[in-house]
Amino acid sequence: MRRLVCCFLLVSALVWGQSYTASMRGTVTDSTQAAVPNAKITATDVDRSVEYPTAADSSGRYIFPTLPAARYVLTVEAPGFRKTSRPAFRLEVQQQATVDIELTVGEVTTIVEVAASAPLLNTTSANLGQVVENRFIMSTPLGTRNPLSLIMLAPGIIPTGTGTNFVSSGVRNNASEVLLDGAPLTGIEQNGGVTDVKYTPTVDVIEEFKIQTNYFSSEFGNSGGTVINIVSKSGTNEVHGVGYYFRRDNALNANNWFSNARGGTLPDSTRDNFGATVGGPVYLPKIYNGKNRTFFFADYDRFKQAGATTQTASVPTAQQLAGDFSDTRLNNGALVPLFDPYSTFVNASGTVLRNPLPGNLVPLARQDPIARNFIKYYPAANLPGDPFTRNNNWFSQGSNRSAGNKIDGKVDHNVSE
Repeated sequence: MRRLVCCFLLVSALVWGQSYTASMRGTVTDSTQAAVPNAKITATDVDRSVEYPTAADSSGRYIFPTLPAARYVLTVEAPGFRKTSRPAFRLEVQQQATVDIELTVGEVTTIVEVAASAPLLNTTSANLGQVVENRFIMSTPLGTRNPLSLIMLAPGIIPTGTGTNFVSSGVRNNASEVLLDGAPLTGIEQNGGVTDVKYTPTVDVIEEFKIQTNYFSSEFGNSGGTVINIVSKSGTNEVHGVGYYFRRDNALNANNWFSNARGGTLPDSTRDNFGATVGGPVYLPKIYNGKNRTFFFADYDRFKQAGATTQTASVPTAQQLAGDFSDTRLNNGALVPLFDPYSTFVNASGTVLRNPLPGNLVPLARQDPIARNFIKYYPAANLPGDPFTRNNNWFSQGSNRSAGNKIDGKVDHNVSE
């Protein structure tokens, strides 16, 4: 039973891992375009020195089905041919690259380095999408440092709100899925399949993400809309980190239009956002040297803000609070009559009607003591209000305060053969 459970978990992990990795395939040939069978191909992660070896089949074909999104150097070796190396190139999330290698006959001690090469092509999949790289994420000014704001820049996306609230290639809005390293960040709400993003990592955590809009593979079956596939940063062989602090202050802002129109001053409005990230190798000298094998990445982010807000509302006038409705009118100035529920009569047609309250006044004896105590908490009107109705006769301004914390941790380990 234990073996069965372990096998199930292992298979599940492998399938899950495919959703945020890249793949690479190609053919190894000689100068006559004949296939070179059984060639040894190695993809080396430049930043972590982790090697991913494979071998070509009898037709010279090779494949790396799951490679983390990173920069790679590709080397190819075969008996009787010079060792060939392709310079560093980047594989992006969900990219399916085709890299064909041509070997040159010669001594195996000679290395052929390709100085320039054509862009990587995808000739195996019809997936449509756009990758947003970390350099673009970090260099784009984002008010709340929310990377999902950049989704709207992709082709085929029509914004109807924020987050996943957009229309993509004709699919209804709020029907997309957001993944972080293969794990869903969205939850399906109870109003007909609308998805809601439950957690959004900060821009300093994201290595890149891909906005996939059409022709998904079978692994993406949880949503009928766009898939936003996010890959988080990982540690490398060198320790790197950043610290940041951002502040917005109302001293640099203009007054709110509604406050200005009412003669009010700008309410307190500030936002402080600070945090740090750090990543590198894990050193365990008593067991093994973790360099090139185990890496960590962690971050902490905190924000606290006071957002300026204004509100205009309608409150009872002093007359109405005293039970005097003699000046309660409609927009056209007509009096709104009050009727006595305990004083009724039957008209000529047999309909039971109520008599109006004399003078549109509610006698004190008829007023509920509980209601009298409750209406004390109404704020006093501080504006004249609209003509006749006295609606919109109260204005207030202030600050809504909020705060939040985010923390992420990630460990990558290169499992041996």
